Amino acid sequence: FTPEVASQGATSTLTFTITNTRDLASKAAWGFTDQLPAGLLIASPLTTTNDCGSSQINATAGGTQIAVTGDLGLDVPSCTVSVKITSTASGKYVNGPSNITERRGINLPGDATVEFTPNADVEIVKDAGPKPAQSGDEITYSLKVINHGPDAAENVTVADPLPGGLEFVSATAPCLNSGVDVTCALGTLGVNETRTLSVVSRVPELANVGFVNIARATSTTPDPNSRNNEDVAEVPLRFLADLEVIKTPSTSSVVLG
Repeated sequence: FTPEVASQGATSTLTFTITNTRDLASKAAWGFTDQLPAGLLIASPLTTTNDCGSSQINATAGGTQIAVTGDLGLDVPSCTVSVKITSTASGKYVNGPSNITERRGINLPGDATVEFTPNADVEIVKDAGPKPAQSGDEITYSLKVINHGPDAAENVTVADPLPGGLEFVSATAPCLNSGVDVTCALGTLGVNETRTLSVVSRVPELANVGFVNIARATSTTPDPNSRNNEDVAEVPLRFLADLEVIKTPSTSSVVLG
């Protein structure tokens, strides 16, 4: 198997090497059928390679059986055929001699092992309000963290560094701040589990630009989709103007008319 470790739902290439005997004579009409271990499937779309001359590979995407027939030509030391496989469940799988259900003119192979590790698609969605904000306002950032699975996400962490100029006010537990750097250790997030957090900050009196805030969610469980691990919330600033009118007459008293 190449690679020998892959994320659940990814693919690994299962390669069979057919080796000639020392005489290197031509070997005709050999064949075998490999029944994949329970939990492994032939990947879709079907992807095979074959450098065994006129040999044929009989396999179906989504199936579990690989049948190969072929010939080894004169003076050909070896050849290979391969099929991409996948798994819908995490675990370690051994494809060995007992998986060969039929064979002709060929010795049994040794063990080949592949491991599919759990993975979890963690997404973060961020929003903020009020929009626009003004000097002295408190901005509340809402952070929604979702695990789309297919496995539990371990050691989920949210990092939400506040933009320069904002003052930290408060955050939902278990979020902690170090200055304007806010981190939230959420632990394990089950499949389809959602956690909603909020971080409150204050716009300083002398602020003169808006704020762009980026939050990121990570997990120690491999994530097959990194595109949704980060989200941005933009808060423009509404500027205030203190207008004053002073009115004076040209004289304090006038004659009627």
